[in-house]
Amino acid sequence: MIVSPSDLSHKDLYSILLNSVAPRPIAWVSTVSASGQPNLAPFSFFNAVCVDPPLLAFAPGLRQSKQREGNDGEAKDTLRNIRETKEFVVNIVTYELREAMNLTSGEYVSSVNEFEVAKLTPQAPQVVKPPRVAESPVSFECKLHQILGLLYRPHQRQPCDRPDRLDSHQRCISQRRPVGPEFAGPDRTHGRDSVHQDDAKI
Repeated sequence: MIVSPSDLSHKDLYSILLNSVAPRPIAWVSTVSASGQPNLAPFSFFNAVCVDPPLLAFAPGLRQSKQREGNDGEAKDTLRNIRETKEFVVNIVTYELREAMNLTSGEYVSSVNEFEVAKLTPQAPQVVKPPRVAESPVSFECKLHQILGLLYRPHQRQPCDRPDRLDSHQRCISQRRPVGPEFAGPDRTHGRDSVHQDDAKI
């Protein structure tokens, strides 16, 4: 089935993206506002997208509008801060940090410091203003490259028993790349052979 995103509800489009592009790491993004107020929030639409130049991409999304008639949503603190300062830090979340990460996912007012809420240690950065999460094993100090992105048309192969309906909850068994020379399926990891030009049938 081929559909236009404009024909889908936000919930259905979100489910298609969430269940098709999976699994994904979590970007734990720290920012500061123009006035210096710290913010820390997790985002699961995140990945490394390029090495040269080194680029990380994540989608902060929008918060539901407080106005009943508003349909476009409001910028979350993370997005607003990055627009104002052009800087942020991506901290990597480990299993041991899952509870603290979850605490920072709440819908807090902008005056709340999530570092304090989750009892995390802000660590001084080297080249940007937002603090790093000291408890995170890996952090990337980043400067904004650009804000972009619009999905125009998703395609989905239909299950045989639902030929007339787009199934937003159908999970694809996609291959994923863990650390090291391996691929991973839904319940196992297997080796990946190196491929050279001489091996390819071109």
